[in-house]
Order: sequence, then structure tokens, then C-alpha cells
Amino acid sequence: MLRQRVFMPALLALLSVFMLSGCALNEPSDTVSLAAGWSYAAVSGDFTPSDNSSPAEVHSFVKSMHFTPLADAELSALETLLPSREGEVWLIKTFTLPASFKETDLSVFLGRIAMADRTWLNGHYIGGEGWFPPDEFSAWNDARLYHVPQDAVNWDGTNYLLVRIRVYGEGSIVSSPFIASTETAKKAASREAFLNSRLNLLFAFLMIIIALYHLMLYFQRKSERENLVFAILNIVSALYMSVFYLTEIPSLPWRGMSFLWFQKIFSSSLPFVIGLLVPSFVNSFLKRRDHWSVLVIRLILCVVPIVLSVLAPDYIKLRADRPLLQLLLIPPVLYTLVILIGAWIKKKKNALPLLLGFSPLVVTLLVDLLLHNLLWQYIDGLYALPYFTSYGWQLVIIALLFVLASKASAAYREVEDLNQNLEKKVELRTEELSKANAELEDANARAARDLKLAAFVQQSFYARSVPSVDGWDIALYFKPMSGVSGDLYDFFTEGKKLRGLGLFDVSGHGISSGLVTMLAKTTIDRIFAAEQNKPLASVMGLINKAIIEEKGDIQNYLTGLLVRIDGDRVEYVNGGHPPMFYRMANGRVVPVEVPGAQDDSAGGIVGMAGLDSEFKGIQFGMKSGDALIMYTDCLSESNAENGKEQFGYTRIMEAFSACPSVSGAKQKLEQVLEAYASFTGDKPANDDLTVIVLQKK
Repeated sequence: MLRQRVFMPALLALLSVFMLSGCALNEPSDTVSLAAGWSYAAVSGDFTPSDNSSPAEVHSFVKSMHFTPLADAELSALETLLPSREGEVWLIKTFTLPASFKETDLSVFLGRIAMADRTWLNGHYIGGEGWFPPDEFSAWNDARLYHVPQDAVNWDGTNYLLVRIRVYGEGSIVSSPFIASTETAKKAASREAFLNSRLNLLFAFLMIIIALYHLMLYFQRKSERENLVFAILNIVSALYMSVFYLTEIPSLPWRGMSFLWFQKIFSSSLPFVIGLLVPSFVNSFLKRRDHWSVLVIRLILCVVPIVLSVLAPDYIKLRADRPLLQLLLIPPVLYTLVILIGAWIKKKKNALPLLLGFSPLVVTLLVDLLLHNLLWQYIDGLYALPYFTSYGWQLVIIALLFVLASKASAAYREVEDLNQNLEKKVELRTEELSKANAELEDANARAARDLKLAAFVQQSFYARSVPSVDGWDIALYFKPMSGVSGDLYDFFTEGKKLRGLGLFDVSGHGISSGLVTMLAKTTIDRIFAAEQNKPLASVMGLINKAIIEEKGDIQNYLTGLLVRIDGDRVEYVNGGHPPMFYRMANGRVVPVEVPGAQDDSAGGIVGMAGLDSEFKGIQFGMKSGDALIMYTDCLSESNAENGKEQFGYTRIMEAFSACPSVSGAKQKLEQVLEAYASFTGDKPANDDLTVIVLQKK
């Protein structure tokens, strides 16, 4: 059993390397490759095309430029084309498209680009990521996916792709670019984003949860200092990983945010803080202390590279110094290994599991050195691979979490053995039972605080109040069953204008479904905002596909509905969710029925792989005083106190209709909730409950 427990981290690291490598090197088959045959120009003329430039202006610009053929290997090292390693490089690639593509919706996949780009197809601007000076910020980890307008394609001859790239100490097209059907390109972009940013965001979120949990453990038992150091280690690691996932967080980076200082602090300084914390964690875990001279050396190895990084005058200098400064991370790693090997030789308890727990970091570090420092120049495709060390460190965190849990479990077993022995002494039996009860109450209290902390973190992702918007009155009731909710809702606004709203219910309960709500909410927000011009049923389909891909083998699925609003027009799509009801100003209530649906909810459930879900929508108008009510299934499926009858759709419609016509959304919501409370009595809800009323002013 011990061998299995300590061997698993290393095995997981190796499996991750091979799986991620396989994903990164797969190439779509129905594509036109753009990976070779580029030309470049490093100096522009007096006129520089902008997002709003006409195709004719861009054509004229291209004709005025002298483009030089670019070696394929130089595509990943554009900074070498500029004497100062800073400026702009203009890349151009000519290609033809097969006639079979004429009826296909096309997109260009450029993958990751360092640092920022603006891209044109045949003079038509198709997109760009990152910011150019003066407010420059790199979008190096964003997968570039740009839709191709049909009128921009030259089907009878040669096409050209023009890419303007900001170079600042580094510049590259990391991935293998291609043009293909939008579906194929989106899959590649989704895979690239998941491996390089979203997976890191998920791990960072888990690290914050782990940190909060171990902070709570430390404040309960301050003698176990390893819990405090482990919590700080998780927080610092989550902040360091923001280098990979920053752009996945809404509103980040903000305009004017300094890219140089972000790199100085998060990318260049925090690794040395981690290097300081790792030996401290091992020392705390093994109940040992460093000699003061060793502690001084460790502090110097942390402070000196941080100071040098902060003093770097620009990013070129910072990036050039980083490989040398990172050599100062080797002594803390070696020192940690020396401590662990010495403890293992002395047969200290848990030394071997702790030693093997660091094995994923060693394995992935060696893999990155091999792939990214030695072999990438000789083997095509290796440069596009992600850096596996970050995944190795995440596996280390998980391994250390299990080691700490194992230690706690062993301590609990010792307490149980002690209790059994004490039970033999009749005179101490009462005292033992009192102690056991106190420990149980303490454990229950800690569990309740854990859940409360998790709920607090989750609720920080939700709107704390309904938005104040023009033309609409909104009322919301949200009550999780156990603190962490499987319900998720959102209001999509643009200034004072309401664009729509969503309500979804994740299967299951507890923290696992709560984590899925976080993943799903990010996906829903992103796709709803990005696909404003598509029918809402298609948007729900894209959300379904994205959630299936992003949650992987997690079994939780969702039901839900989306509403899009344009003036007094409402577009509605339901994915396996309880029906929405429409209340006219005169009090009449009817279900909103989607044409072609077999029941009141159109389409299948969301996020279930292997299920052929087809979503349908409906559009209708609303007048002043008209209202909609949407809810999760707890409202309709809750039983009366006798447990024999559900509240049901009919009672919802009756309660919704019973409100006076002059009442607002809040009064209508309260009317429904009062009827629900009267029906269920003191019987507690067995599910999360969310109810939203939307009324046209």
C-alpha cells in the first residue's frame, strides 16, 4: 500500500508528459498549413495599417514593403531579426485555397504568439490579441483564432496573410498555424487554451481552496506549522501561475497595467519565494530547524535574484538575465533533496513519501530541459509544446496534500488506539467519552467552516445583487442547500443595458459540483459575449461542446436556459431545464413553449459527452408589465410536509398569476416564495434553490 501511494506522483507525472505531448503534436487533417514559407519585413513605411484600414490601403502598404524570405526555424525566434531585439516584425504568407473550401465556414488558427499581433487576410482585418506600445501587454499564452469573412477570400488565385507582431526581447509564432473549417480551428484553439491556460487556472483555484483549508487547520493547531507554510506555498504558486492564465480572468489585464512589472513580480520573483518556502515546509514537516548560517544563505539566494529582477531596466534585460538567475534555484532544490534523503536514511516517519512526492517536479524539469533547451532546434513541433514543469509542480502540490492527509490520518488512528486502551480502565471511561465527543464536535465545526470558506470563494464569482438596468425590473432569490451551490446564474449587461441572463443547474451536490459551476460559468460568460451575432440555440450548442471538452472525464452535467434581450424582443433557449413561465400584464400565465420541442424544455442536457443534444429557440416580444419567471427544479419538485405531493408547475403558475398587475418583480417573486413556503412548511429543501423574475417596465 505504501509503495502504491508514493509511486503514484511519479507515474502521474510521466503519464501527463506523454498525454500532453501527444495532444500538442496532433495536427488536423482538413487544413491548409501555414507553418512554412513566410517572409518578413522589419521596417515599415510612413503608413502603418490599423484595424480600420481599408483593404486598398493595406494592399498599398504591402506593395511598398520589401519582404525577405524567412527560414522556418526563425518563426519561433523573431527577436533575432531585429538588431535591438525590440520593435515590430511584419510577416506575410501567401497561399491558395482548394475549391472544396468554398462552402465551408473558415477560420485562421495561429496558435500562441509572442507578444502581441494584428492580422489581416487579403487586406481585411480579421483580429488581434495583446496590446502594442504605449500600453503594451503580451498575450503570449492566448490561442489566436480569427474568423475568415467570405468576401475576403480570393478563390481564383493567391491569398495572403499579413501579421504584425510586437517583438520585445522575444517574438514568435509558437504553434503550427493553419487555415481550416471553423469547427476544426476552434477545436485546436480550445485544446491549446486548455493545456496552456485554463488547466493552470483550474489548478490555481484548487490551490487557493487548499490554502484556505490548511490555514484553517493551522489556526486550529498552531503547533503544526507545516500547514501554514503549505498554505502560503499554495497561494504563492497560484499567483505565479497567473503568468499562464491571466487573460482567462475577465477584465485582466487592465488597460495600463505594466507588463514589465508583472513579469518582474510574478514571473521572475515568485519562483525564488517558492524556492525559499519549499525547504521551510520540509523542515516544518520533519520537525527540524536550519542553522542560522544556512537560513541566511537561503535568504540571500531568495533576495538577491528578486532585487536584480526588480532593478532590470527593461524586459529585454530581464528576460536575458532570467536563465542565469534561475540557476540560483538549484541550491534550494538540492538542499531540499539532501534534507529528505538524510531523513530517509535515518528512517524518519513519512520521509520516503515526502521524497517521492517531489519526483514529478524532478521528472518534468528534466523533460523541459531536454525538450525546450536541447532538442527543440532539431525536432519540429517541440517548441509548441507547453512547459511541463508547471504541471509537475501542480502534481507535487497534490502529492504533498496526500502526504499531509496521510499524516493526519495516522494521527487520528493513534488517537483511536489510545482510546481503545483507555476504555479498559473503567475509572477513565467517562473522561474518554467526553474527549471523543469534544473532538467530534470540533471536527464537525471545522467541516462546517470548510464548507463556509468554499461557499465564500464560490459566491465571489456571482453577482451579489441584481443589476440596475434600463427598461427592466429584476428580482433574484438564491439559497444553496449546503453553502456550496450547484446552481449558477448570471446577468449579461452592457452599461445600463441588459443583454440577457442565464440560469443553470449542475448535477450533484457539494464542492465537486461547485467547482464545475466555476468552470461552466467562465465558459458560458465567454461564449455568450463572443457569439452575439449567432442564434441563441447555436450559442447553447457551443457552450455544450466547450463544457464537454473543458471538464474532461468529470461526470457532472448541467441543465439550464439562456435568455437574450434586444429592446423588447426576447430570445429563449432551454437545455433540459424546467420550463419558463410568461405572465402577461393582465395576470394570465402560460409556459413558454419552444416550437418543435417534445415537452416544455427543448434540447438535451448540457455537458454530457456522447449525448446528441440539439437545442432549439424561440423569440417573442414583451410589453410593459409583462414578466417572466425562471427557476431551478428545487422549486417545482419540493414535496409538501406529508411528502406525498410536489409543489409542481401549476402552483407556480397560480402564485405567479395571483400578484396584482401593478406589482413589481420583487413582489411577484415574494408571492411565489410565500406560496412555496406555505406548501412545504418546515420541511427543509433537498436541493439548491434559485428563482429569477424579470419584468418589462
